[in-house]
Amino acid sequence: MLAALVVFGRLWCVAHSPDTSPAETRRSPPSSGSAASPPGEMPPPPGRSADAGPATATACRTADQALEAALKAPQDAAALAQARSVVQTCPTLSPRACELGPALDAREPLHAGAEPGPLRDVLATLCERCPAEGHPCAGLFLKGLQQLEDSDPAATRWNLEHAGAASRVACEALARDLVVPAASASEKPSDAARRAFGTLVPVCLRHDVIPPALLHAAVLNRRLTPGAAPPKEDLFERALASGAPPALTKIVPDQVKGAEAGAHAFDGKERSGVDLGNGHFGRWEADGALRAQFTKPLQWLGAVRVRASGPGTLRAIVRLSDVGLEDPERKTRFVNPTVCRFQGNGSWEECRLPLPLSNVEAVSVFPERERITLNEVEILGVR
Repeated sequence: MLAALVVFGRLWCVAHSPDTSPAETRRSPPSSGSAASPPGEMPPPPGRSADAGPATATACRTADQALEAALKAPQDAAALAQARSVVQTCPTLSPRACELGPALDAREPLHAGAEPGPLRDVLATLCERCPAEGHPCAGLFLKGLQQLEDSDPAATRWNLEHAGAASRVACEALARDLVVPAASASEKPSDAARRAFGTLVPVCLRHDVIPPALLHAAVLNRRLTPGAAPPKEDLFERALASGAPPALTKIVPDQVKGAEAGAHAFDGKERSGVDLGNGHFGRWEADGALRAQFTKPLQWLGAVRVRASGPGTLRAIVRLSDVGLEDPERKTRFVNPTVCRFQGNGSWEECRLPLPLSNVEAVSVFPERERITLNEVEILGVR
């Protein structure tokens, strides 16, 4: 009799104990004063714990089925509500659920000027919850970035805005594939790429992925490229606000490479100079016919003055770390925005940059005729 009572007591305690598994106990949400969610985990929605018990487990198990049901019956309000609910409830969606993002996009594509439909709302919620790896909206954006000529601009921007946990990856691709060409005088971006620049770059500025030196170079190069649409004013103002240089001073390059007697163009004597040709040779895109090199990149380049006979351009060589054109000899990366177009009428011509450039390691000269004479170049900046 006593043994039976003991067994009954144990069963009663188990049946009435809190419904919390050991795993749930370990993953219980932190208190208000504790640390945030561990790196790599999507934070739970406001007011919801990372593991809300059986309802959460059920939502995670049924998320892909609920999404498939919404895809099959997009007019069924109950199916749409169920899909949205389970996606919002599950803290970590399965790869299969995230793989259904492109299907949602194809079932209800975004059109310029049209309000997003219910399936697009489900996709937005899905992209909030999916991890960076295999992220549906980021994947759709990267596809659109590679096919700008055929992509809908509104859809490409929408996908970038909803890249969620993969925003950094998406913006790194944007910097590499769109901003670097825009910052390089030697590159010829398509019309679609030029239009996309002003639409997409502001989105990535929120994530501090695009280096300021690259942004300045791209915005300036677009303003000085004939036929290119200037950047949106707000983008230009934002780049300008990111840092204005102190008083500019004349800077003599530490080394001059290219034509013989090239240093005569920087010796302060107007009557001396150097003859330059425009035949492409060697490291033309980085060095041009003449390269004025600085041992340590300039903090700022603010203006240049040129006296020449014959037209040409000056390009700044802006050093970058992770993106840019590759310089295999120096083992660095760079972009080469145009900073001055001179007519070469024998008089002094000044090009004051509307947007100062930072991290400038050289200034290169590119003649636009077979033969010109470069009498003198003055570089104004801050070391």
